Amino acid sequence: MPYGLDTKDPSVLRSAAKNIKIISDRLDDSPDFQEAQQVISEASNVVFLGFGYDEITLNKLLGNSDLDSKKFYGTSIGLDQDIKIRLQSKFGGNLVLGENPSCRNLLEEISKSVWLFNFTIPLKTPIPERIPRK
Repeated sequence: MPYGLDTKDPSVLRSAAKNIKIISDRLDDSPDFQEAQQVISEASNVVFLGFGYDEITLNKLLGNSDLDSKKFYGTSIGLDQDIKIRLQSKFGGNLVLGENPSCRNLLEEISKSVWLFNFTIPLKTPIPERIPRK
């Protein structure tokens, strides 16, 4: 759902609801899901925002991606320690869940260590633009 839309407008909510995907919807046949798999496989940095880390969904999304060649970042609100340990094991230590797990704070953390190009965050207080570190 694009930032700034009226969330009280029933037509906006219906449109957003139509875009919700559930793994039992056979996402692997979905062009959107296939595109997500492709983008992830080609990316060097992957950011999960508000993601539940369901093992089936995660396995399907990551497909045949080489996890060792990527850096993963993600929010972790509500994740218990067992899930965090399982995720660290799966990603071989290439997953940063962030000390402050909200979307905004994670993006601020990431912006300190990696350069995100063409990345716009609709915030009340903008994150300062960063120059890539050499």
